[in-house]
Amino acid sequence: ASPTPRPQGADGFDFLLGSWDVRHRKLRARLAGRSNWYEFPGRLDVQPILGGLANIDENVLEDPQGRYLATSLRLFDRPSGTWAIYWIDDRSPTIDPPVVGRFDGAVGHFHGDDVLDGRPIRVRCSYENLGAEQARWSQAFSPDAGATWEVNWVMDFTRQKAE
Repeated sequence: ASPTPRPQGADGFDFLLGSWDVRHRKLRARLAGRSNWYEFPGRLDVQPILGGLANIDENVLEDPQGRYLATSLRLFDRPSGTWAIYWIDDRSPTIDPPVVGRFDGAVGHFHGDDVLDGRPIRVRCSYENLGAEQARWSQAFSPDAGATWEVNWVMDFTRQKAE
């Protein structure tokens, strides 16, 4: 018997599977009206789980403010055709609230609610499939329910060469 076909939209993150070198660019202060960025390297390894209806990654972030490890868990919801993405890192023993969304062609947009410094914010993350060897992730926060957005973190991915 052949495996059950994956539902439409469940292949959204297939382009991200594998091992990547990462160039991080982050704002030093978020929602502070500043544009002082810093950069650092990292690595990302993404593996499918649950028959391709989810994936999990391992991030190594060589942040000059302190090296840390992080994981994203992405889960596909069959009825809605959306993905929920959860962020976990070793600096805090919690799982961040998910961002939820879907892909439109090569770009996926995901939104959610969170709290920054005690105030509610909207979070927007985007994943871009830039071809077989390149991808990008970006994160933006909104302090005003989505009326304005500040991009505060960008990850540029370059696929690692097979050895």
